[in-house]
Amino acid sequence: MEKKIEGIWKNFYNYVSVFVDKRIFDKELREDCVQEIFIKINRGLPSLKDESKLESWIFQIARNTIADFNRKKVKQKLIPITNHDREQETDENINTEVADWIIPFIKQLPLKYSEPLSLYEIEGWTQKEISIKEKISLSGVKSRIQRGRLKLKNALNECCNFVQDKRGNILDYKPRQDDCTNC
Repeated sequence: MEKKIEGIWKNFYNYVSVFVDKRIFDKELREDCVQEIFIKINRGLPSLKDESKLESWIFQIARNTIADFNRKKVKQKLIPITNHDREQETDENINTEVADWIIPFIKQLPLKYSEPLSLYEIEGWTQKEISIKEKISLSGVKSRIQRGRLKLKNALNECCNFVQDKRGNILDYKPRQDDCTNC
């Protein structure tokens, strides 16, 4: 079993690392994510029944782990920051500032989109758990989350004009209306 793990490490480490690098932009989190993926592979390997599906199984673990890391990152950004904390920050991060608006904007969406989107993106529920709670099909949950994201993006863009870099980080924004109270 130990040799099998070593073989998987040697054969897939570079592929998994590149896969993670394309999806997580924070350098510190990349290696943590790769390590977590291989820990999950190690734990789950005895339950793999069909070795011909090893590669797809590994990359499914990688996709799920990346999603978990990204959800944790969103939750960390959504932790309220007091004005006192903001005054102590020397570098103002506009992404963090805009992240503070997300929950109020989600609450403004129609309930059929806001509930699944909030449960998935903010609270970290799986789509299957949401499907059971809301008593709708899994594909229904997926489409509501997708549509909710689109409606959220449109609502944010109606509120402000954003300047972004090539990775989607917000460099600057300007409210579209002078009396905007949403942001």
